[in-house]
Amino acid sequence: MDFAKETVQDFFGKARVCYNIPNYQRAYSWEEQQLNTFFEDLIENSGAGNPYCYGNIMLETIAGGKEYDIIDGQQRLTTILLFIRAFLNIASAKGLTQINVPDEERIYFKDYGIIKLRPTATDRACYETIIVNNKRSFACMTPSQKRVEYAKHFFEKKLDDMPVSELIKIWGTLQNAIINRIELKGKKEAALMFELQNNRGKELTNLEKLKSFLMYQMYVYSAPLETEINVQYVASQFDSIYVIVNEIDASFADSEDETTTNISEDNILLYYSYAYSKKHFGYRKIEDIIDEFKAISKGDKVQWIKDYSLNLYSSFMTIKSALQMKDEYLDKLKKIGMPSFVYPFIIKTGSNVDKLKKLYQLMEIVAFRHKVIGTRADIRSRLNDILANYRGDLHKLSLALKEKLTEAYYWSDQKLIETLNGNMYQNSMINYFLWEYEQDLQRKGYLCGSVKIKDESIEHISPQTENGEKICSGYEVGPDGFYAQAFRDKYLNNLGNLVLISQSHNSSIKNQDFAKKLSSYLETPILRQQMQIKQFVADLKSPKWDSAAIEKRCQEMISFALERWKFLEIKED
Repeated sequence: MDFAKETVQDFFGKARVCYNIPNYQRAYSWEEQQLNTFFEDLIENSGAGNPYCYGNIMLETIAGGKEYDIIDGQQRLTTILLFIRAFLNIASAKGLTQINVPDEERIYFKDYGIIKLRPTATDRACYETIIVNNKRSFACMTPSQKRVEYAKHFFEKKLDDMPVSELIKIWGTLQNAIINRIELKGKKEAALMFELQNNRGKELTNLEKLKSFLMYQMYVYSAPLETEINVQYVASQFDSIYVIVNEIDASFADSEDETTTNISEDNILLYYSYAYSKKHFGYRKIEDIIDEFKAISKGDKVQWIKDYSLNLYSSFMTIKSALQMKDEYLDKLKKIGMPSFVYPFIIKTGSNVDKLKKLYQLMEIVAFRHKVIGTRADIRSRLNDILANYRGDLHKLSLALKEKLTEAYYWSDQKLIETLNGNMYQNSMINYFLWEYEQDLQRKGYLCGSVKIKDESIEHISPQTENGEKICSGYEVGPDGFYAQAFRDKYLNNLGNLVLISQSHNSSIKNQDFAKKLSSYLETPILRQQMQIKQFVADLKSPKWDSAAIEKRCQEMISFALERWKFLEIKED
């Protein structure tokens, strides 16, 4: 292990040197907060008496004096070069003759055809296009690529507002800033990076901390002649994991469903731990993994690390593949906002498409009941034994779910009926419920095809009113033109009084005579449930929408729900 202090200019200025960021490292992750800190520190130290210091940069020697892998400090080094590109662009625009831009580009970006910094595979094309080749933009596909592009423009804007005299000071401060260069000879020494910390950058993710821990433990427990290859094995597994992480980022970068927020690298690590740790849903933090490792006998620790790394990679691959498959019930789970308890079951099911389809159908039932009922009871504690005993047998899983959640009042049929018979207007699942109800109606006839409503809203058939406005005719009101309090409490926000409708249609019929409202439903039958309203009216010649109609419709909708979301018994082939 060699130590040296170098200026930024000397660090990059060596001829034909190349610094690689391995794929097992995090892609570019700095955002505006970290960019601001970087910029403000540089400004604060410009013109100061002592050189500014960027801290430790840890390198693994690949080819002595020519090629290195960056083990720690990749975010800082990348940001330095993003800043330098922005600075040289502003220097050119302002005509700073004190700075020879082509010479500086050879020092920091490309020298004799060798690119000085090569980011992870995910960021490489973007970085070479807009930083090395200085193009204005790139067709960014991943969040990390967007951050690279944003950082360049962020620094350009900051620097463009500064006077020339300040720019010269900043340039001198940056070039002469000190880097503590630490060169490690091979993966064996590189494993010691566990002992080092980031310097003013983003906090390490739990996945990064775990990677460092496992590589370091490999260093500690491997036989001397096997250390290098064992540490390399862990590094290669995490290399593959980070490729998957970046592919997931790219796949879901523009997704608007709630699933996206649940599949960060640390969350997938969490789901893996739920699936396979001894605590399952009782797992809480990375220290639980470390405790589990400490309990392994000394002679088994190396194999444990190998197995853990491989299984973790397999779990990341399973999650990626499972979420990208085409399946009706997976789409429904995404619409619900897939709860975190679903993912460990996906991991333990594996990549079998037929099994996953059946799993999604089971989990959609559990997820809907959990979300529509909205109890504060901890469903994960009820599922913990089920998850622990699950070995991919979906028949046994379906029976276990049915038994456990039927006996638990919080997710039982009785509790579902109580919920659906209550105030459903504010329930987060009301839109989802009404669309599922619509699909059921369409299957029974009056098919409208694949229907979407622009700016969908929930209509109160018996209308809400504001500012003391009296209710129009055709509704259950008293002589004073208002609802009785008992009607308002029990029926106004009842499921039987709610229907899906477009926002424009809703606005046009708010407090309108029921006969006119019913006519509007029948004249514009976008949805079957609008046409169905007439079935619950006792007298179509003199139509009235009252508590009896609401109750009748509500009971039919509850009957639908009990059939649609009943606990299934899966029969496997």
